[in-house]
Amino acid sequence: MTDSNSPPRPNNIHIFFSWIGGTIGVSIIALLSKTLDYPLLMAPFGGICALLFGVPESPFSQPRN
Repeated sequence: MTDSNSPPRPNNIHIFFSWIGGTIGVSIIALLSKTLDYPLLMAPFGGICALLFGVPESPFSQPRN
């Protein structure tokens, strides 16, 4: 059962590049945390990655002043 108000499923290329972007971003933060011996906050970064790479057209993903 699908909801008529649901957005259409993104194509597989978009899903793949979203996954690659999220993986690279989280890996860089993890590498910096390990290299600097300073634990960086991963939870807020994970949420930001989900918005920016998963649904970039969402109003919550758009930058504002």
